[in-house]
Amino acid sequence: MDTRAVILQPAQVLAQLEPEFVPDCADFGREFSRHCFNLRNLLPLVPSGGSVLDVGAGAGVMAAALKACGAEVTVVDSWRPYTDEAAASGERFMHRMGSREKILGRFGRMGIPAHELDITAQPLPFPDASFDMVMLLAVIEHLPGSPRRVLEEARRVLKPGGIMVIEAPNIAALRNRLALLRGRSVHFAVDDWYRSEPFLGHYRELTRAELGQYVVWLGLKPLWLRTSNTAFHNTRRADGRYDRGFRLNSLFQWCKAAYLLLCLPFPGLRYQILLAARKPN
Repeated sequence: MDTRAVILQPAQVLAQLEPEFVPDCADFGREFSRHCFNLRNLLPLVPSGGSVLDVGAGAGVMAAALKACGAEVTVVDSWRPYTDEAAASGERFMHRMGSREKILGRFGRMGIPAHELDITAQPLPFPDASFDMVMLLAVIEHLPGSPRRVLEEARRVLKPGGIMVIEAPNIAALRNRLALLRGRSVHFAVDDWYRSEPFLGHYRELTRAELGQYVVWLGLKPLWLRTSNTAFHNTRRADGRYDRGFRLNSLFQWCKAAYLLLCLPFPGLRYQILLAARKPN
């Protein structure tokens, strides 16, 4: 596949992968536009045939997309929360990503090496300076303690001159500000926090400045920081699932459109933060 052409058409790459993920991964349609945003921004940073490590890969949508575009991708995660037993115990919001069996089977079919481990407790099983890019997409907000050890491990396996990419939700997003004005919490539902063991939601979301501070502490050179509301560019169906693409087919969708337009000129009000930084040579 010609990566130069793909850079302009990330939606086509993801659409070709859709049969691999649907219906097992219920979040594929819900997060389709977010994945397009990430792929569009990350592809120019990956050298031809470059090595990519996806830390906390989850269902592996971005790993599969980069693999389809010619990168050599390796994934690391603990897929225990994606088992049927975990879903039955209350970790239902993680089980929307699909089942452990199908996730690992998909990696096998695609030739993507998968290493199953707890990144919060175990070191990454790779030598120093192994990868051209290390991604932590929607990962650090799920870490129960400090992200320092995980981030330093990611830096360790990154080649000199390599790129680290971190994605995190913006706690200063407009939706959170509006929730606080109404006296509502900006955190996950308290019943998930109280009843789930272990809790796998967001422990700490970040501002843009806080995410940038991580890069400074790691000794990396920031390349860019971009924000997006593409996580909301979808359409909720009557059965509670989501279709990819935004349609004005309900009052909820009209309200969401107004919200998205209001955030458009204000990067600090958008929900998703994506940061890229380079490791010094």
